[in-house]
Amino acid sequence: MKHKKFLTTLLAMALLSSCTQNDKLTMLVGTYTYDTSRGIYSFAFDQETGVTSALDSVEVENPSYLVISDDNRHVYCVTEKGNESKVNAFDFNAKQGKLTLINSLPADADPCHIRFIPGNRLSVANYSGGTLSIYGINPDGALSELQNNISFDSPIGPDTIRQKGHHIHFSILTPDNNLLVNDLGADCMHVVDLNTQPATTASVATKPAYGPRHSVFSPDGKNLYLLNELSGHIVAYHYGSLTEITEYQDIVADETDARGSADIIISPDGRFLYASHRLKNDGISVFEISGDGSLKKVGYCNTQSHPRNFNITPNGKFMLVACRDGNVIQVLKRDAATGLLTDTHNDIIVPRPVCIKFAN
Repeated sequence: MKHKKFLTTLLAMALLSSCTQNDKLTMLVGTYTYDTSRGIYSFAFDQETGVTSALDSVEVENPSYLVISDDNRHVYCVTEKGNESKVNAFDFNAKQGKLTLINSLPADADPCHIRFIPGNRLSVANYSGGTLSIYGINPDGALSELQNNISFDSPIGPDTIRQKGHHIHFSILTPDNNLLVNDLGADCMHVVDLNTQPATTASVATKPAYGPRHSVFSPDGKNLYLLNELSGHIVAYHYGSLTEITEYQDIVADETDARGSADIIISPDGRFLYASHRLKNDGISVFEISGDGSLKKVGYCNTQSHPRNFNITPNGKFMLVACRDGNVIQVLKRDAATGLLTDTHNDIIVPRPVCIKFAN
């Protein structure tokens, strides 16, 4: 009897230890380095308590967007620096938060987004270059070569200040493993078929001067939500395939006409959508997602200065917001029932943060 009780106690302790371990997330933060930032910073974040502790940092110029491999062994980031831009590969020790540079390759002007795509490749959106680049990845994690640099020829938008050329801002992988590429300069999503060589493209137009920036699919892949930087609107589409993309809603997210909408994500439970806005009344707009995929605005949470990228912990309990000009990552508590956000006042001090990623 005592032996059985002892085993039960050991099992309970093991389960508790496992839960505690799972609550500890390794978080990477990309920054702009034109002030005092070194580059990428790593932290341990407890997604149950919201407590943060610093782990490490690595020196790299303007790592404004980064991705972590599914096995947590490698990290890839852009160096956003005009005609001296790069794409960088790192070995990654997730437990220690330690990054070690493997190699770098030249990039087109001002890459601002990077994503894994099928075939052990990366797609890189080049804002000033106006192109989408495809890079290969070697088995050891190193960048192998530039495989394709895709240009676009759709008409430029009417805004003479913000739409002087093609500005590729973001790519999203579709449910059928192709790409939609957001072009802020041309008011459209380019359709890129990854199954053809070279990739064929078409486009889905938005309204003039909307300025498409970032987008997100619903968990079931049937609905696509596009955040437009210049108009501050979210446009919702039904997605069937590359040739079946149908708009069904256009809703205001930024009511101040700040022309600085930035990022968009859906909560882990799929019930709420969030979008960040800068330049006026900085903050996060909150939308409830109805059963038919339509959006209803239910709240707004002001943040510190210039919120860019943000992320929600896997358990849905906290939202972390990279406030570039506030030099902080703001930790917000999320109400699972209402989707609304409240400030915990547990700011994480980081110079010029613009990208937040959690290791798996």
